[in-house]
Amino acid sequence: MRVAVAEMVGGDAQLPRWETVQKFAHLYRGYVIRLIPAVEELIARQPKDDVPSNVARVVIDEARRRKDEIEAVGLVGEVRRVKRLARIVLALCDHYENLGGTT
Repeated sequence: MRVAVAEMVGGDAQLPRWETVQKFAHLYRGYVIRLIPAVEELIARQPKDDVPSNVARVVIDEARRRKDEIEAVGLVGEVRRVKRLARIVLALCDHYENLGGTT
């Protein structure tokens, strides 16, 4: 997942083609859909006052918003939206690993 996200989040100055952006949007949304329950399962194993778990809950809330964000107008707007989606995938991966999931 991190490798697939790196292509969109990287510092490339060129705008990708619309079709490429849409492909990544679909892929990253699928990752978010799979990662949310996986992180929630790890959170459930932690004590209620566990700080990393509480932070992960906030990220899950944000991930749900990003997952449901509507398509942006224009290529530049859509690239920004998909980059936000990519960054939330990275955050979910980090929380998954921090809470004891395997990489």
